[in-house]
Amino acid sequence: MEKLVRDKIPEIMAKGGLMPVTRILASQDRLQWLISKLGEETLELTATPNLEECADVFEVVLAIALELGYSSDELEVAALKKKVAKGGFAQGVVIRIEG
Repeated sequence: MEKLVRDKIPEIMAKGGLMPVTRILASQDRLQWLISKLGEETLELTATPNLEECADVFEVVLAIALELGYSSDELEVAALKKKVAKGGFAQGVVIRIEG
């Protein structure tokens, strides 16, 4: 089984006496692996809703944006523009869509 991990995880594992087998993803494969990782991290956040899990989801979303060629500043500006135009999710508004 292979798993996408944070960049320093192999080093941390080695310091703990483990010798992980690693490979670096080809650039054309990274986006799909990151999207899959986002699903994994979202499940972890669902199971354990806390700041650490939110940070993991945030880090993966940032990595996806970077892979798509956007900077963290561009991502933040785009999110703010959407929030100004359409609002955020703070109020918990739910609509019913029929038909």
